[in-house]
This record gives sequence, structure tokens and C-alpha cells, in this order.
Amino acid sequence: MYRLSRSCGSLSRVSQHSRGLSCSRVVCAKLDLKPPPPGPPPPSPTNFDAPSRPRPIHDRPQLKELPVIRSRAPAFIGLGLLGVSAWAGFVVYATNQERLASSVTKQVLTQIRASPEVASELGSGVVAEPTWWMIRASPEVASELGSGVVAEPTWWMVGQPYVDGAINLLQGKVDISVRVKGSKGAGTLYFTSIRKEKGQPFTILRFKLICDNGVVLENLHREGIMPIS
Repeated sequence: MYRLSRSCGSLSRVSQHSRGLSCSRVVCAKLDLKPPPPGPPPPSPTNFDAPSRPRPIHDRPQLKELPVIRSRAPAFIGLGLLGVSAWAGFVVYATNQERLASSVTKQVLTQIRASPEVASELGSGVVAEPTWWMIRASPEVASELGSGVVAEPTWWMVGQPYVDGAINLLQGKVDISVRVKGSKGAGTLYFTSIRKEKGQPFTILRFKLICDNGVVLENLHREGIMPIS
């Protein structure tokens, strides 16, 4: 009985499966389904001889022209030259003021008023600028240059006379020249003096006035030795 029941169960399952297949065939026949068309052929294989480069994530921005920047070197060079010129002008002005205030320059101009030869060439009224020391009139100076003989000012020294040369009392060397003018003419005064040994007075080597008209006045000092402090 058991075997008979098993065989009957298998037969019933086979009959059910056959009925399902027949039903699906009937449904397909009613819908008239067709197989899908064939797809495009596969692309041909590409052979690469190097590794592939990664693609950019976004578009690369176009390069813009850089602005033209002017060089600042000329401005720096100009400022440097201006600074050096200002420093050099200050040094020249300071050293000239030191020579003007020196006792040597004062004594040299004082000695001029006592010289009759200078008075005959430059004239009388040997004075200096208002900011300078005053020197009395000399008849010899007045006879040559006229009255009102002063140390000639220069525009590039801000209206002050320029004393060229050097004054070194410690080393015993004095060598200066200064322009002087009067009502009758003008000239250049030269003075050179040295001290042979420490403690001795200065010995005058040159003390002369060369006028612009060609007249040369030598040995304007009264004596060969003039005290210089």
C-alpha cells in the first residue's frame, strides 16, 4: 500500500507540471511575443602601449596675461643719489662754517686792514657780512678795490663765503684761500702757514692777494711771524 501511494503521488506531480507547461505555451501563443532584436556589435579591442592618463575632473582655466610691473630700481637709485648728495652738501657746509669761525681766518682778514697795498687795490671799509666779525677800513684796500670790502658770498653756500683749503692747528698746517671783493674790484686771498715744532709760533709762507685785474700783492703781513691761536 505504501509503495502504491508513493507512485500515485509522483504521477500526480508529473501531471500538474505538464499542465503548467501547456498553460504557458497557450499564454505565449495568445500574446505573440517575439525575441528581442540583437544588440550592436561589441567594439573592437584597442591595444595600448602605455598606461592611460587620468582625465581632468574639470576644464582647465585659460591663462591670463600678467600685468606689466614697472621696475622700481630707478626710484631707489634716485633716492640713494639724493641722500648721498644731501650728506655730502651737509659735510661741505659744516666744514666751511668751521673754517669761517676759525681764529686763523679772523686774523688773516684782520691783517688785511693794516696793509696799505691791499687798501690801494681793494679800497676802504673792510667789513664782513652781518653774521661775521667786523673789520675796520683800510686806506690801502680802498685805493684798489674800493670801499666796503667783504668776503665774497656764494649762492651754493646759502649766501656764506666759501673758505677753501684746510686748517689743522694740531698738526701745525694752515693753507686757505678766500674770495674778497670791494667797491672797486675783487680778488682771491691766499694764506699758508706752518709750525715747525710744537710750542713755536706759526711761520707764514704765503700771504698774498691776486686781484681780478691782474695785480698781485705779496707779503701782506707786517712781519714774517704772525701769532696764530
